Amino acid sequence: MIVITNEDNMQLMSRYPDGHFDLAIVDPPYGVLNKTSRGGDRILDTHLGSGTIAIACYNAGISLTACEISRTYYENAIAKISEYIPADLIDLQENECIIRG
Repeated sequence: MIVITNEDNMQLMSRYPDGHFDLAIVDPPYGVLNKTSRGGDRILDTHLGSGTIAIACYNAGISLTACEISRTYYENAIAKISEYIPADLIDLQENECIIRG
């Protein structure tokens, strides 16, 4: 299992425009996934944000289709996701990514 720490998230969030800072906490995505989904499921995320949920889905064996309206958020999320998920499991399209679980 890949673990993403708050330090990882803070480093990622420092790339976003000044005046906008969000801290993503590691446990909530896993807690929600464990309560609502199981391996083999497919999830639609209409607000990809920093991409933490994509990595959580990958770790849980859950496929994810996600989109993000902000180009900055999208590009930073893809950079983060690409560090943790093999490229052959990521399908990138315009402001949308599909992760095969």
